[in-house]
Amino acid sequence: YSETMARPREFDTAALLHQAGQLFIRRGFTATSIDEVVKTTGVVRGSLYSIFGSKQGIFVAALKHAADEHSDDDGSDREALLDLLNVAIFEIAPHNRDVAELVQRIINTTGITAQALGQRALQRACLTAATG
Repeated sequence: YSETMARPREFDTAALLHQAGQLFIRRGFTATSIDEVVKTTGVVRGSLYSIFGSKQGIFVAALKHAADEHSDDDGSDREALLDLLNVAIFEIAPHNRDVAELVQRIINTTGITAQALGQRALQRACLTAATG
């Protein structure tokens, strides 16, 4: 064993991305701090930055993870994916081309509609849409 060897990851990446995703859903991207991600996931700041590069990198990885989970399950992760997409749409995509393109790719590959995104946004705000 050498002091310069990297230590192996001692956490479940899928669980970390799920926990971080839930935090971003609850608090929004802008209001979520790295300290909160550290507290929620139990993974130290240095590890988060070395793996994901930034808070946005964590968010993007969580969004991709949610899309992957959505694509191979029975629909139970659909709300989480819709919520993360809405966070991306409202907070990041307007000023970040890469995130906007990722959102577009996920929408195109999953068949998620604007209506589904809007309906979920209204549900989260405890509102209802006009019918008719």
